[in-house]
Amino acid sequence: MISTTLRYFLQVANLGSVTLAAEALHVAPSAVSRRIHSLESEHGTPLFERNARGMRLTEAGELMAAYVRRALLEADKLAAELSDLSRIGKTVIRIAANEGFGREFLPHVMGEFLKREPNVRFELQVAVRSEVSKKVKRGEVDLGMAYSLAPVDGVNVVYSKRAPLFAIMSPRHPLATRTEVSLQDIAQYAVVMSTHSNSTRALVDFCCMHEKIELDYVLTSDYSGALQHFIRDFEALTLAGTLTVSHAVQRGEVLAIPLSNADVYDRTIQIHTMQGRQLPRSIEQFIELAIRMADEVARRHGE
Repeated sequence: MISTTLRYFLQVANLGSVTLAAEALHVAPSAVSRRIHSLESEHGTPLFERNARGMRLTEAGELMAAYVRRALLEADKLAAELSDLSRIGKTVIRIAANEGFGREFLPHVMGEFLKREPNVRFELQVAVRSEVSKKVKRGEVDLGMAYSLAPVDGVNVVYSKRAPLFAIMSPRHPLATRTEVSLQDIAQYAVVMSTHSNSTRALVDFCCMHEKIELDYVLTSDYSGALQHFIRDFEALTLAGTLTVSHAVQRGEVLAIPLSNADVYDRTIQIHTMQGRQLPRSIEQFIELAIRMADEVARRHGE
């Protein structure tokens, strides 16, 4: 099991401050400082860089933090497996994801998984793509799911699939009869879009800059639900991956029409887990189901 010293160390690593760590641990700052100095003396190397802004991990500290996080997760895995053997308690799967995945796709996967494994429970955290991988690295969640425009370091990528953008619109939209549309076509109509922090918006902005196209954004929001409701009821459209709107398409609320612009293929859907961690079987099975359901959506749309 993890010693008190290592738990104190990890709290400082997570919060970047001895004072904040002490408050979270309900102990005196001096007690935390003594443990950190003891750990550094034991290993003969500084684990933190100390400056006016707080405590920042050194390279050795990063290695130590990764070890402690894995050890804590392995302890949780053991407890979960013992719980399964005794049929006492519930297995909890913690997930971080982009808002688009968290709105409908992942809840649907969770519901299907619960039919098979009724003792499993879920925690879902919605975050921007950069925070998703950080939460996985820090061991705050068991897996992360996000769109990515570039390789992600420090995580184990268990699934990666190209995720082109589609034009998403009401069946009543003037472009709804098309089998394919271009950004030039879309520029003639009102557009609703996610904010700049979103990978979809970053990719659209890049494509528009490359082709010297300006879209008319009548509404921007980080909440995909607001965008989908707007295009359903008004003559506007948005751009998104099919996985974030697959159930709305199945219900007939919106259409997903392929884009002809080649640049819209330059991103992937990725599922991340912590490097070096042996996952409990329940998490592996959930990931397998999520991958299977994601691939089914892609096949339906010819991706």
